[in-house]
Amino acid sequence: MVAHTDSFYASLLPERALYADPVPKSVDVVVLGGGLAGLSTAVAAIERGLSVVLCDSHRVGWGASGRNGGFVLPGFAESTSTLVKQLGQEHGKALHDLSREGCAWVEGRIAQAGTKDLVWGKGALTLVRHKMSRKDIDADLEAEVALGDPVTYLDQSALQDHVRSDLYHGGFLSQEGIHINPLAYVEVLATQARQAGVVVLENTEISDVSKQGGGLRVRAGAAEIAARHVVFCGSGYQTGGGGAVKRAVLPVATYMCATQSMPDTLTSFLSFAGCLSDTRRAGDYYRRGPDDRLLWGGRITTRRSHPANLSASLRNDIAHVFPDLNNVPIDYTWMGLMGYCVHKMPLICDLGDGLWANTGFGGHGLNTTAIGGQIIAEAISKETDRIRLFEPFKARWGGGALGKVATQLIYWRMRAQDKVSELV
Repeated sequence: MVAHTDSFYASLLPERALYADPVPKSVDVVVLGGGLAGLSTAVAAIERGLSVVLCDSHRVGWGASGRNGGFVLPGFAESTSTLVKQLGQEHGKALHDLSREGCAWVEGRIAQAGTKDLVWGKGALTLVRHKMSRKDIDADLEAEVALGDPVTYLDQSALQDHVRSDLYHGGFLSQEGIHINPLAYVEVLATQARQAGVVVLENTEISDVSKQGGGLRVRAGAAEIAARHVVFCGSGYQTGGGGAVKRAVLPVATYMCATQSMPDTLTSFLSFAGCLSDTRRAGDYYRRGPDDRLLWGGRITTRRSHPANLSASLRNDIAHVFPDLNNVPIDYTWMGLMGYCVHKMPLICDLGDGLWANTGFGGHGLNTTAIGGQIIAEAISKETDRIRLFEPFKARWGGGALGKVATQLIYWRMRAQDKVSELV
């Protein structure tokens, strides 16, 4: 129950005993979920003088936080251009600025830890899989400049200096962003949290969250904890109360693999050392690993089980981009459940009666979990009202089983639209 999934990241993780700190009878804040949302919230809260207990039913980082693509980039699951259209330039840019602040927070925590081998590359390259007019290219560049994210457009010829594939028509190059070992970062953040005084309980089921007098009662394993505030941070693996949050967050699976080390081959196809993803609606994302492995991710389903043919499927995706890698051995494959909301934005909100949510990051969690933790802690301590920027994004019902079916149909439709776009 408490072992990490068999991923490349887990293969690099040193063994340690489960965290089982002494449980206090009462605290200011109980955080439910030991992924990056929970850990970021816990650290931000305790640094504001609040006492904190963090509980997870598995290990910290057992879910999507320890299985993801490792990209620390600005933005949300919903595009910033859509947010600007919906909310206006000022509000949309303010949200985007928060996502950039989240990136800076992550980089600051890594720098504080002094862990040199945690960051595996810098910069980002967004690859174009369909033809774009010069007018559309210039419009995209202008939009990035307006957001404070200067990028450079590389045509098909210039792109060959970074990635060699006939599939791409060009790419948008940014100097911002890093990619990391996300599970190692989880452990760094957990260590920093405990050193600051956060009580961390792993392998601890939350069976009940209820009102008690003027506060809340949390039943954590065999213990009961009185709290003034409870923050739900479980995302796709949410357990332990928070009915409205659980109903609003739809678990969606995505998949990753790590090839064998290819020191004499990989750089001939991929000299770029940063984050790579494409512009399709349902795109691939990949990067060079620390030992010349290719780390590749993509595909979306609503199933919770590990597909039997996952290695072959992901190898086919790789070979579509890099035909000469059609037989590359795959050393690791794994899946993770992302938490999506119908509005494609996270739930960073006050649920009332001392309950809060910091969840539903839709595959863009490395930066937004960080800023979500800051915002929740600021709101609890009445330091700022920045949480109001997320007021348009409520905990709306995700549709339950029908929502899963709809999500799968939407993904299949996006893949079909992508194929049509590439033929034009």
